[in-house]
Amino acid sequence: MKIWAITDRSHWGFIEPRQEEQDHDRTAHDDHAPEKLLNELYAIEPTNEEIFIQKANIYSKREQHEEAVAFLKEALKFTEDFADVYNLIGMEYLFMDNLELAKENFIKCLEEDFEDQSALYNVVYCFEFLDQNQEAIDYLKTYVDRNPYSEIAWHQSGRLYYGLKEYESAKNSLNMELQRRC
Repeated sequence: MKIWAITDRSHWGFIEPRQEEQDHDRTAHDDHAPEKLLNELYAIEPTNEEIFIQKANIYSKREQHEEAVAFLKEALKFTEDFADVYNLIGMEYLFMDNLELAKENFIKCLEEDFEDQSALYNVVYCFEFLDQNQEAIDYLKTYVDRNPYSEIAWHQSGRLYYGLKEYESAKNSLNMELQRRC
């Protein structure tokens, strides 16, 4: 990066930037700099799941979702927070329009953390787009057995029942949602 300055009123000149400005400018435009840094961190601490998660994030932003999933599966080997990693894998499969694998991973996420609301919404989304509304209702029935105070699960059940024209069941589910709010 060159910094332009007027040296006198008759012509333009430029001032060479300092070395640290040149280094910063070079890394600011290097798309592979974060990946290089993560590789250096991997050499120091190869069992840190965050390295794999961040690499997956880089590949996801490049729309290389299969590679992102591979890094997330590596992260599963080292993490103590399986729910978040399963949720991220589910999202990658959503990006690839592989709703069946996305659904499986959102369900795994909910098995680890049954209060993960985004995974609950996403698993219902997958069921619906796979045209598995009755299966979604069955899943939500088992879900509310574990988490009976989930307003989201009751609401989604009511909405799904309504779509299947099972109005009495829809009303019951929506009433349960309202009772949970009080």
